[in-house]
Amino acid sequence: MIVDASAFHDLKIVDTHMFGDESVANHAGAAGRLLQDLKNAKLVVSQRGAKHMIDPQKLKQGTEQVYSKELIDKWHGEIIPVLEDRIIPINEHTVFNIGVLELLVEPTSGHAPHHVFISLFLPNEQNGTKQEKYCHGVFTGDNFAGECPFQRNHTRISAFLMPQPTPPQFDPQSWKLALIRIGQLNPQLIYLTHYGVIEFKQEMVQDVCQKLDKYVEIVDEALQMDDKDKKDGEENIPINDSYFKEK
Repeated sequence: MIVDASAFHDLKIVDTHMFGDESVANHAGAAGRLLQDLKNAKLVVSQRGAKHMIDPQKLKQGTEQVYSKELIDKWHGEIIPVLEDRIIPINEHTVFNIGVLELLVEPTSGHAPHHVFISLFLPNEQNGTKQEKYCHGVFTGDNFAGECPFQRNHTRISAFLMPQPTPPQFDPQSWKLALIRIGQLNPQLIYLTHYGVIEFKQEMVQDVCQKLDKYVEIVDEALQMDDKDKKDGEENIPINDSYFKEK
């Protein structure tokens, strides 16, 4: 997290772009505030999410419904609008070349419709010659999974991954397509918003797909409960299914 944009100037870094993987408070809510200090930068976000950066009223209302206004004020403070001419909306695969780095920004959905993957490509040097660039890592936002903090180990070899579906806009089929896309990119690393960096393995794609199917099964079962079961609370939803225990 960047808490003081002046650090960029102290390091003599030229600010040109800011990338937002999802247009929600805990991912891009501070963009307007940061752009006040990063005078040259433009915000790169999904085209569907750009309108919520320009006018964050619905973003605020939706977030407050989930967490309450008190918590949002405490966690995020004021969500400042971003001027339209300082936004680069993305509606298709778009490449940004920054020095030797190549950033591929592409719209995805599943967790939310206003989401993008940000893939980092680096030169592949072999025997002193430059080959095709390879995918070093993908900033997946919430459209991959989150790593349970209590399961984290220090080797970063394995991770217990849990999808993070949001009830209003959860689309499991689109999410699976996003996971397949990550498999195609075959990055060395996955940069998780929640939390940290993990080494990517192809079997993670199938693992998260299976967990998404389990989520759908759990929700379907909950929706079929009678009124008495619903009143009994969450203990009736089998969220402790053995499937989710790390093997």
